[in-house]
Amino acid sequence: MSTRRDKQTQGDLSEILATISLAAKKAREATRSNTKPSIDLVKHGTKLLEAIGSLSKEKFQVAIDLERQAVQSATSEWGEMLKRHCDDKGLLLAGAFPDFIVEGVVYVKFVVNSASASVNGKTLSALPFEPVFKAIGEELEEISHSRKSVDSTIALIWSAYRQVIEEKAEANRLSVKRASILELLPKIALARQSKRFLKNPVREEYVSYSVHHLRADLFALMQADGRLEHNGHCLVLEPTSAAEDGLFMYIPALQRCAYVGHASFVGAGE
Repeated sequence: MSTRRDKQTQGDLSEILATISLAAKKAREATRSNTKPSIDLVKHGTKLLEAIGSLSKEKFQVAIDLERQAVQSATSEWGEMLKRHCDDKGLLLAGAFPDFIVEGVVYVKFVVNSASASVNGKTLSALPFEPVFKAIGEELEEISHSRKSVDSTIALIWSAYRQVIEEKAEANRLSVKRASILELLPKIALARQSKRFLKNPVREEYVSYSVHHLRADLFALMQADGRLEHNGHCLVLEPTSAAEDGLFMYIPALQRCAYVGHASFVGAGE
């Protein structure tokens, strides 16, 4: 009986809100009309006020509270639903609520106060779950298509690293051996651009390379067999305790997530 009453209440509210919306639209059009006096404004304005008057504050508040409870209940299951989805698809899921990494490359962050989910920086409503899971799949596919070979990736990082170190040496006249991950990012992004972009740097020619692409590339390097060397130097990635200075990643060697903050190259014999 209560379920039938709830459905009837929802139907009544829906009808009242539809009437308010239509009457408000007609009244707004009447106020903009040059025809004065306006019969339409009287007619639609009266209907609007009557509809507003019939909207019980208490009844509407009950409907809002019921939906708020339903949202809170659903969002409390969000992490478990993501885990179930990844298990069904055979995807590696790391991290803990509200920060997750899927397959080492897709960063999924749940924002509690807005019931939203960020998938590699793209914000979506966390409910329903399916659009978020679809977005994760699309990110996995896009990153897979744009990924370069390990040799090419480490060569780009080496070039960006040398630029950062040389700039720091010129500015500080000090021998610096570490480069911030976030210092490397723009230089790697520029190095990945085509000759057409460099000759004519317009938006249409730019190939996007985000911090999420960098995460995917570093993860691929971490999974590679053997030492990561270039020009006789070995790449070393170092953690940071300052989240704003690092990149949240899944570290295969640790089998957990951490923030990677710095990179350096050391002689292969060191």
